[in-house]
Amino acid sequence: MTRLFCVMAVVVLGLMAVSAWAAVPYPPNCTVVWRSPAVSANDSTKIICPKGDLGVDYLDVTVRDQFNQPMGTATVTITFGSASILIKTPPLTGVTNGAGYVRIYMRAGTNWSGPVNIITKVHVVVAGVEIYDPDFNFVSPDYNGSGKVDAQDFAFFADDWLRIMKDCHSNFLRTAGQPTENRTDAQDYSIFASHWLDQ
Repeated sequence: MTRLFCVMAVVVLGLMAVSAWAAVPYPPNCTVVWRSPAVSANDSTKIICPKGDLGVDYLDVTVRDQFNQPMGTATVTITFGSASILIKTPPLTGVTNGAGYVRIYMRAGTNWSGPVNIITKVHVVVAGVEIYDPDFNFVSPDYNGSGKVDAQDFAFFADDWLRIMKDCHSNFLRTAGQPTENRTDAQDYSIFASHWLDQ
């Protein structure tokens, strides 16, 4: 009787301990998909804008724990590895819903005085756990990171007009294999104009 009681006690306590384990984000169970409406889905160049409006890049994030269960009310934070990316309203965060999902728009610009070709890591962190960290090229119609697309940005674009250079601040559409991948032209102007006065 005593032995049976002890065995049952150990089993119950063990089950209580398992159920008390804290849920933590588990990267293999999480998904981060970078949506790029203005460019092809597999393009390594990402467009960011201070308004974070539709037509620019955003991340669809789903957070799941070590038991593959969705983590609701989890805060997702995005940072960049380069000082040339200027976030308009830091920190760049979102809170997951009951399904562990959140969409975060990229409210940011670039530092035009930095490198022409801005390549940096994107860090997506939940509860201290990094679930995503790829490298991408970044461009923005907000060249100076002022938080607004205005006349100074237009002057930068005008200086790049018809420049034959793939890694150029104003070459927004540089998808490999496209006829204008190496030139700033009307397609790029269309993207710039669609974000005029965004802030």
